[in-house]
Amino acid sequence: MHLGNIIAAGFNSISANGGLESLAADLRSFADMGVEAVELGLTTLDLIAAAVSSLKRAERLVALTGQFDFRYTVHGIVEIYKSSTRSPAGPQADFCSM
Repeated sequence: MHLGNIIAAGFNSISANGGLESLAADLRSFADMGVEAVELGLTTLDLIAAAVSSLKRAERLVALTGQFDFRYTVHGIVEIYKSSTRSPAGPQADFCSM
């Protein structure tokens, strides 16, 4: 079996309650175990409310993840469509990325 495309094996990290504190606890425990890669389950974080992303919370997430020397992958919503009452052009897209 050829496994040349696998660059790391890691763990999925989630927030138990939507907060970054719970995610931070996961990341600390993974660091203590010597984990090299972590997939962030963004759908478990309260980063988006009423189809609007929270820049302040996203900045806190970036600061938190920067504290650890992991390779990160992201699992979660990458596109959110919402209706716009101000534009007759129809739905607008908000893009969330890290």
